[in-house]
Amino acid sequence: MKRSVDIEIKTWEDGQFTFHNGKVIWGDLSRRTIEMEDVFKSFVIKLDEIVDVTVLE
Repeated sequence: MKRSVDIEIKTWEDGQFTFHNGKVIWGDLSRRTIEMEDVFKSFVIKLDEIVDVTVLE
């Protein structure tokens, strides 16, 4: 079963926390990245930078 839920991901980049909201659309374990999209754009996040994940329901 595949679910499409909004999530919030907190990352640690350049000495500060950054928050990303959207849906995960793709994961690439060989490159250790995920691709997310929000209403404006899609973007890639490195798994090593992820500090916290929250499901927004």
